[in-house]
Parts: sequence; C-alpha cells; structure tokens
Amino acid sequence: MIFWFSGTGNSKFAAETIADVLGETPVSLNDIFKNGGKAEYTSETPFVFVTPTYAWRIPRVVEAFIKRTTFSGAKDAYFVMTCGDSIGNAGAYLKKLCTQKGLRFCGVQKVAMPENYIAMFESPTLPQARRILADAKPVLLKAAETIQNGKVFDAPKITLLDRVYSTPINPLFYKTCVSDKKFYVTDACVSCGKCAEVCPYSAITNRKRPCERACKIKAISMAQTGEAQIDYSKCISCGACVYQCPFGAIADKSQILNVVDMLKHSERDGSKVYAVVAPSISSQFNYAKTGQVVSGLKALGFYHVVEAALGADMVADSESRELVEKGF
Repeated sequence: MIFWFSGTGNSKFAAETIADVLGETPVSLNDIFKNGGKAEYTSETPFVFVTPTYAWRIPRVVEAFIKRTTFSGAKDAYFVMTCGDSIGNAGAYLKKLCTQKGLRFCGVQKVAMPENYIAMFESPTLPQARRILADAKPVLLKAAETIQNGKVFDAPKITLLDRVYSTPINPLFYKTCVSDKKFYVTDACVSCGKCAEVCPYSAITNRKRPCERACKIKAISMAQTGEAQIDYSKCISCGACVYQCPFGAIADKSQILNVVDMLKHSERDGSKVYAVVAPSISSQFNYAKTGQVVSGLKALGFYHVVEAALGADMVADSESRELVEKGF
C-alpha cells in the first residue's frame, strides 16, 4: 500500500511512478488529512510512504499519521523522500518510528526533485526542472523494483553534517522558518478557490458568499465592513442573488407605494391604471381562482387586468408582419 503526501506535486509524481510499476493505486494523505481517514490500514503488500523532506526529516504531519494509525498485514515499510538536495539523517528517525509501530524498516530512498519551497529557495527554470525529473525517473523505477523484489534500499552514507541537519537544526528550522507569514495574497487573486481545494489542512477558506457566487456579471462584492454591496452600474436585476441568499437579506426594491399613489390619483382625475400580470399568477394564489384574483385587483382600483404574455404575442405578430413586408 502506497501512501503519499505532497504540497506541490513532487511526491505525488514519485508515488504514481512507483505505483505504476507495482500495479497499485496510491493513497493520498492530503485527502485523509482534509476529509478524515481510517484508524487502521491492512495490506498484503509492503507499506510505502512517499513524502517531501521537511527540515531534513519527513513532515511532522506524516509522522503523526503513522504514529496514530494501526498498520496490519504486511510488516515491511519503505520510505521514499523527495528533496531539493539532502534528507540528512532522516533514516535514523524512520527506523526508530518503524520499531515503535512494529514494522520492519526497509530503508529510505532519496530522490532529488525540482526545488519548490519558494518561501526560502529559488525554483529551477523549466528546462532545469525537466532535466531533474528525467534524472529522477530511473531512481524511482529502481526503487519500485527493489520494493517489488522484497529487498531493502541501499543505506546512504551519513555525515556529521547530516546528523546536525536532522537533529538540532530540525526543530530550530520549524520554529523559525516554517510559518505562514512567508505566504500572502496579492491583487492578482481572482478568488477561483483552487488553493482552498488543494490545501490538505483546510488552512485556506473560500469565503465568497452565495450572492456573490450567484452573480455572473460580478456586480456584487464584499465591503470592508463585511456586508455585500451591489454595483448598480453593472446590475441587470436578474434576481439570482435574491434567490441564492439563504437569509433573505436581499430583496427587490418595492414599488407598492408608487402604485398606491397612482390608484389614488386615478380616482381623482379619472385616469386609467392597468395591472399587467405574469402568466404565473394562475398558480401564485393557490387559495383562489384566477377570476377571483382579477376581481380583487379591480376592486383595488385597477381599470383592467392584462396578462404580460399578451404583449409578447402582440410584438411577435407585429414583427412577423414586418418580416413579411421586407421579404424574409
């Protein structure tokens, strides 16, 4: 069973390459961290953990997952760590972790991949990245073959500097360098929501409100004080925001007072006020017949009640006669 964790895709690529050789479907730790996973995993094939290198060891979140999870069936555990340059003395800590979990440590394979921790380091150019990936492919294929044959990875030579990186510098690195303060959003953000989708910790939230999402012409935005604001120069009065608002906080501007004034004036000066109703009126008042609704509107002071569809029919008739006259 192959588990992978990746922030930018390096370890995912490595896991998928190994999985293709072994004929397995890799399991995303990103999804497990985001949506929850099982407390126990059983496998007849070796457990393979593919992770990036964080401060010359595996990420703490992956280590915590292994510690809290029960692994049954197979006893062999392989680790593949993608890195920009070095994994330090990570193997010593992985061996200790496997002993705690009752697994047989079968070694750790370092795989150099394109540097992607842009908060601290410069990423390679596209041609450089392609060369690094091309060099990584045979390393991954050899690692997959080693796992397939039930052998162990070759033990790397550990230097004093490797021990320093993985032991005293590791906690110091987390304390001083692993921080969200190095990441910020610029004005180029268009609120597409992709970052919130891929973040395995749900550390990014997409707070676009239903009314803002519903508005296809981008007439609604959030004011600095938090409430929705409508740009009336863009608004086309489609009503999508009214329909999508779960709190009923957006309403059409009522013209009822204007209508009352028109009816009052009609009584004084004898003018005629027509009520133009939508065809849906027949189902809007399900407790009364359409004739009763019409009578009620006339009792309020309307001279006559006309269905809006009649106007559409009149326009269609006029347009058709005009087209005939023009020879269409």
